[in-house]
Amino acid sequence: NIINSELDKLNNEDNDMKRKKRYKRKKYNPHKKYNVIFSLSIILFSLCLTLFHISLHSKLLVKEPFNYISLGISVVSFVGIIISIILKITHRDLSKSNKKFNIFLTIFSIILIIAANGTIVIFNKLKFWRYLDILYENKKKCAVLMLIILLLIILVYLINKLRKRKLKANLSRFILTVFLICVVEVFIGFNFTLYGPMKGFKEWLIPTAMATMEHQKYCKWFYSKKEIDKIMSKNYVVESGESTDENLIKKEKITKYKDEYERQILEHEEGEKYKIVELEVDGQQAFMVAIYDSSKIKVEVTRELGSRGEYVTKMLERNEGILAVNGGGFLDPGGSSWAGTPTGITISEGKIITNNEYGTATTTGGVIGFNEKGTLLLLKVNTAEEALNKGVVNGVSWGPFLIVNGVSSKVGGDGGWGYGARTAIGQRKDGVVLILVVDSNASRTRGATMSDLTEIMERYGAFNAANLDGGTSSVLALPKQIAREKWNATCHDYFTQYACAINDPIDSTGTHQTRFVATAFVLLDD
Repeated sequence: NIINSELDKLNNEDNDMKRKKRYKRKKYNPHKKYNVIFSLSIILFSLCLTLFHISLHSKLLVKEPFNYISLGISVVSFVGIIISIILKITHRDLSKSNKKFNIFLTIFSIILIIAANGTIVIFNKLKFWRYLDILYENKKKCAVLMLIILLLIILVYLINKLRKRKLKANLSRFILTVFLICVVEVFIGFNFTLYGPMKGFKEWLIPTAMATMEHQKYCKWFYSKKEIDKIMSKNYVVESGESTDENLIKKEKITKYKDEYERQILEHEEGEKYKIVELEVDGQQAFMVAIYDSSKIKVEVTRELGSRGEYVTKMLERNEGILAVNGGGFLDPGGSSWAGTPTGITISEGKIITNNEYGTATTTGGVIGFNEKGTLLLLKVNTAEEALNKGVVNGVSWGPFLIVNGVSSKVGGDGGWGYGARTAIGQRKDGVVLILVVDSNASRTRGATMSDLTEIMERYGAFNAANLDGGTSSVLALPKQIAREKWNATCHDYFTQYACAINDPIDSTGTHQTRFVATAFVLLDD
C-alpha cells in the first residue's frame, strides 16, 4: 500500500508537470498577437491604398464599390496599425524586456516612416528623379542585391526557429519588421510620387510618356484622361501656321561672322561637304551638323515598306552616302517596333511613297522636305500631290515646326514632348542646312525639349526648322572608318559593315542601341 501510494504521488506529480509544460506552451502571448495584427495591418493598408489609387485612374478598375471597399479597408488597416503600436507599448502582460524592445521598435518605425516620406518630398522638390537612370542601368545588380537581402532575412528567421534563442528571436523580429516597413514605404512612396502634392515628377512623366508610342499606355493606366489633358495643356507648341517662303532663302556666301555660333558653322575647309560641332544639352552629348550642299540630301525609305523598317546605318550603306540621320515618324501598332509604315506623306526622289492621313502623337507639323535646289520646305499640305506641286522632291511627315520664315513657334513648358533624345532639321537664310541630334539618358529624365531645340536652332541662325522623330530613333550615322577615327564610336558589325552611329541611342530596355525606322535623310557623295 505504501509503495502504491508513493507511485500514485509520483504519477500525480508527473501529470502536474506535464500539465504545467502544456500550459506554459499554450500560455497567452499578447506579443505574438499584436505582431500579427501589426503586420497584417501594414500589408492591407499599403495594398488597398495602392489599389484605390489605381482604381481611380484605370479603365479596368473604375467601379465605385471597389473604390469604397479598398479605401475602407485601408482606413481600418491604418487604425489597426495605430492601435497595435499603442498596445505594444502599454500592454501590462508584456515583459519588461519585450516592452523596452517594442518601444524601441515603434520609435524606430515612426522615425523610418517620417524619414522616408521626407526623402520623397526632397526627391520631388529637388528633381532627384532625374538621376534614376543609375538604378535603371544597374537594375539587374539591384535585383540580385534585393534577392540576397531577402535570403539573408529568411536565413535569420530559420536560425531563430531552430535554436529558439531570445536574442535571435528579437533580432529576426526586428529585421522582419524593418523589411515590412520598407515594403510599406515602397507602396506609399510610389503613390506619393505619382499622386502627391509635388508636381515636378508628374509634369515630367506625363509629357515624356505621351510623346513616346510605347509608353503612352503606362501613363494612361496611372492617370485619368482629365489629369493628362490638364498637364498637357500647360505644355504646348503653337506654330505660326505658315509654310516656307522659299524666295527668302538666298544662298549667299558670308565672310563676316556675327557671333561665335555662326563662326562654328561657316568656318570650314574648302571642299568640305559637312562639318560636325559637338555641344552639350542638359548634360547630354549633342551634335550640330552643317551641310554645305543641301541638293545632295535624299530621303531613303525602308526596303520592306509596310512590313518592317531598317537601321539608319543600313540605309546609309545602300546609298554609299557620307552621312545620315533618321527621318519622320512611323506607325507602330501595338508597340511592335517594326516601323514598317511611314506616317503621313513620304516622297523620295520625286516619287510618292506614302500618302496616308497624318495621324501622330501631335496635331502640329506637316511635310518636311527639300526641293531640287536644296531649299528646306515646311509645308501645311493635305496630300502628296500638293507637296509635289509645291516642289518637294524628298520629304517626310512629322513635327512640330519650330521656326518658319524666321518666326519661332510659341512653346509652353516643355512643349508637350517631355525630355528625350531628339533630332531636328533646319536651314539658315544662306542655305546651310543644320541637323541637330541630342542624346538622352536611360530613364529619359534628361535630353532636349521642344523649347531647347528651338533655342539651339535660333542660336545657330536657322530661318526654318522642324522636329524629326526622336527617342531611340535619333541616330547620326557616318561611314565606319570616319566614325571610329574622328569620333571614337563603338561600332557593331551586326548593324552593317559600312557605317555606325556616333551618338548613343538607348532603347526602352536600357540597351545602348538604335531601332528600326521607316525613313532617313541621307547625304550623298558626288
